Amino acid sequence: MYDKAKFKACVDWFKTNRDALLPEHYGKYVACTADKLIGAWSSMSLAVANAVDMGYRPGLFAVHKCVPVNEEETLYFHTPRVDFTRFAL
Repeated sequence: MYDKAKFKACVDWFKTNRDALLPEHYGKYVACTADKLIGAWSSMSLAVANAVDMGYRPGLFAVHKCVPVNEEETLYFHTPRVDFTRFAL
């Protein structure tokens, strides 16, 4: 089951460790948990698929494009099925 606090911890871990990840993973999509990096891939779909294949459940890891704050775009998907017809910010 999705746990908002656990997902937020994953996002916070990335924000805290972004500067350390940038030199090696710039431009890649990194998957992380609340306390570690899972891996880095060339696309978001590969990052999600590989994290799930490694046994991580959606909602208990986060995927971010590893770029500096001034280059980032943020999308949050809290479910594997998203209905954009009802998507609102």
